[in-house]
Amino acid sequence: MADTLIALRQETEAALAVLTPQIRGLDDLSRVSLSEEALRSVALARGVHDRRRVLLQALLAALADVAMAQLALAGDGYPELPKGEVLFLVYQELEGQMADIAAAFARFEPEPVADRLAVVLGVPAEKPL
Repeated sequence: MADTLIALRQETEAALAVLTPQIRGLDDLSRVSLSEEALRSVALARGVHDRRRVLLQALLAALADVAMAQLALAGDGYPELPKGEVLFLVYQELEGQMADIAAAFARFEPEPVADRLAVVLGVPAEKPL
C-alpha cells in the first residue's frame, strides 16, 4: 500500500507541476489586450484550472494525513495488538461468563438448508380464446 501511496503522491505532484505554469500563462493572457469574448474564455479556463489545483492540493494534504496515520499506527505496534492483562479474579469471572455463553449457544441449531429442489409441472391447459 505504501508504494501505491508514494506513486499517487508523485503523480499528483507531477500534475501540479504541469498545471502551475498553465495557470501563470492564463494570468498573463488575462492582462493583455484581448476582446471581451477572449477574456471570458481565459477567465473560464482559469476557473477550471483553479478547481483542479485545489483538488490536487487537497489530495496531497490527504496523502500527508495518511502518511501520518501510518506512522502513528506503526508507533502503536501495528499490526500486533497485545492481549490485555487482567487480575486473576477478573479473568475467572470472564472465563465463567464465556462458559455460560457457550452453554447457552449450544442450545441452538441452525435451520436446515435446502440442498435440492424438485419442480413438478402440471398438465398444460388450453386457454379460452
